[in-house]
Amino acid sequence: MEEFINNIKILIGAMSHKVLEPIYKQPIVIKTTEDENDESIDNSIIELFLNIKKIDSKAILTEEGIVVKKGSEAFLSERDSLGVSYKNLRKKLQEEKILIEKDNKLIFTQDYLFPSPSQAAAVIVGYAINGRHSWCLTDGTTLKEFEEKQLIEDI
Repeated sequence: MEEFINNIKILIGAMSHKVLEPIYKQPIVIKTTEDENDESIDNSIIELFLNIKKIDSKAILTEEGIVVKKGSEAFLSERDSLGVSYKNLRKKLQEEKILIEKDNKLIFTQDYLFPSPSQAAAVIVGYAINGRHSWCLTDGTTLKEFEEKQLIEDI
């Protein structure tokens, strides 16, 4: 039976459908402390927040991109500066009931994986935006600042 399911996953994946795949594979974690064997004692998942005007969205950073969490909010309207592909994605998410209208906002009904922070931010706010500057960690550090710090620490 498992072999049959694996074959179905391969065939469905070849058709660009991810029905049987998890929404994301592995969140990115950061070491917060180390013991003498250089092993992590307390790993933390990188949680991100996008708070613009009265919209609050939460996400986690993964190897595949950024997963906007269920319950996150998005603006109901969109501006002309939003690219056609992002407009189409917003429309698709609404048609699939991943984004539903509630209290003059759009609400995510499930976790959703975006390939980039900018795509996630643009879909949420309804206009062109740099996601690396907009998404922040709990301490207020932007995703851009965090990534630059990680690069320096890895050197």
